[in-house]
Amino acid sequence: MLRYIFRSKLLWNHRYVHGMQKINQRKSFIDDLFSKVNSDEAEAQFSTNKRDNSSPNANADEGGTRIQLTRIKTDNLSSNCNEDGAEIQLPPNKMWLLDKGPPTKAMITREEGVQTLKEMTFYRELESEILKLYQKKLIRGYCHLYNGQEAVCSGCVKALREGDKVITAYRCHMWVCKLGTPPLDMVAECLQKETGNVKGRGGSMHMYNEKLFGGNGIVGAHVPLGTGIAFAMKTRNEKNVCVTVFGDGAANQGQVFEALNLAALHKLPIIYLIENNQYGMGTSISRSSATSEYFRRIDFVPGIWVDGMNYIGVRECMKFAINHAQEHGPIIVEANTYRYMGHSVSDPGIKYRSRQEIDHVRDTVDPIKTLSDILIKANFLTPDDRKSITEEQRKIVKEISDKANADKMPSLNELCKNIYAKPIETTVRGTNAFDCHDGQAYLSLLIQSKREM
Repeated sequence: MLRYIFRSKLLWNHRYVHGMQKINQRKSFIDDLFSKVNSDEAEAQFSTNKRDNSSPNANADEGGTRIQLTRIKTDNLSSNCNEDGAEIQLPPNKMWLLDKGPPTKAMITREEGVQTLKEMTFYRELESEILKLYQKKLIRGYCHLYNGQEAVCSGCVKALREGDKVITAYRCHMWVCKLGTPPLDMVAECLQKETGNVKGRGGSMHMYNEKLFGGNGIVGAHVPLGTGIAFAMKTRNEKNVCVTVFGDGAANQGQVFEALNLAALHKLPIIYLIENNQYGMGTSISRSSATSEYFRRIDFVPGIWVDGMNYIGVRECMKFAINHAQEHGPIIVEANTYRYMGHSVSDPGIKYRSRQEIDHVRDTVDPIKTLSDILIKANFLTPDDRKSITEEQRKIVKEISDKANADKMPSLNELCKNIYAKPIETTVRGTNAFDCHDGQAYLSLLIQSKREM
C-alpha cells in the first residue's frame, strides 16, 4: 500500500513539474511575442514561423500560426482632419497575383465613424446578452458568438452595393442584422420564438433574408452554394458579386478548392472572404494548416491579406475586391482577426490558449477600441462620449432581449408548415402532412368512422 502511494505521489509530482514547465514555456513565449506590440510598428505575432514577406508574391513556405494584429498610427492624425473627415494611414495589405491593391490612405467622416462605433458596440453587447440567455437555458442547441470580429462584418457590409449577396457559416448573428433583419427578430430566432427571423425554425445558426443566403451549419458546405449564387449572377448578366464568408477551419475543405476551381474557370463575380480568427474550433492554424497564409494558397486565384481588426482597412479592401471580382473574376480576401469567445458557447476557449493571449489582444488591437481611438484623436469623440455610447447600447440591447423573450413560442400547428413549397403527397385517409390539424377533431372523426363500420 505504501509503495502504491509513493508511486502515485511520484507520478503526480512528475506530471506537475512537467505541466508547470510547459506553462512557463508558453508564458515566456507569449511575453516575448507581446513585447513586439509595444513599438509604433506594433505587430503581435504568436508564431515560430519567421517568413520573409518582403516579396508579396513570394511562394508561401510551410509554417505556423501568424497573428499579425496591427495598431493604426494616430500620431499625425489631428493634422489630417477637417470638416470633411479624417485621413487615416492604413497598415499595408499583402497581395498575391495582383499588380496593385487597395489604397494605403482612406477618409472617414465623423458621422460614419460614430455610427459605426455605435453599431459595433451594439453587436458586442448583443452577443454578450445572447450568451447570458444561453446560460439561462433560454437558448438551446448550438450558438456561436462573434465578439472580436465586428470590424470584418462592418467593413464588408459598408462596401457592398445594391444587389450584392452574402452567404456565411454559423457565426451569423451580426451578418443577418447588418444585411437587413431587425436585431429583435434575430434574438427572437435564437430563442426560437414565432416572431423570429424564420419563425423559430432555424435557431442561432440558420437565418436568412433577401441579401443573406444563410447562416449555414455545416463547415465549408456553403462555399459551393456561394459559388452557385455567383454563377447565377453571371448567367443572368447581373452586375453584382457574391461574398462567400468562411473561416480558417473551413479553408482546408476539399469542396472549397473545387469551388475555387469552378469560379476561376468561369471567372465568376465572387469574393471568398476568409475570417481567419486563428483557431478552427480548438485547433490553431499552425496545427491544422501546412501554410497559414490562406490568401495565396491558389496559383490561379489572386488574394489579399487585410488587418481584420481595422474597420477602415476592411472597408477599403472590400471595395477593391468587389471591383476586381466584377471585372476579372474570383478573389480571396483573408481578414486576419481574433475571436474572444470559444468556438461555441459550450467551449470555454482557454484550454488551447491562455487568458493572457486573449486579454492582450483585447487591450491592444480590439476593433472597437481601435476605431474609438481614431475618433478621439480626430476630435470627433471624447472619452466620456465613448462611455456613454457603451451605456446607451447596453440599455437598447437589454430592451430587445426582454421583448424577444416575452414573445410566444410557435404553436404545434406550425410544425408541418413551410417544409415544401408545394405538397408532394396526396391525401391519405382524409389528411396530409401540410394541413393544420385539430387533434380532438381528428379523434372525433376517427370514432365516427368506426361507428359507421
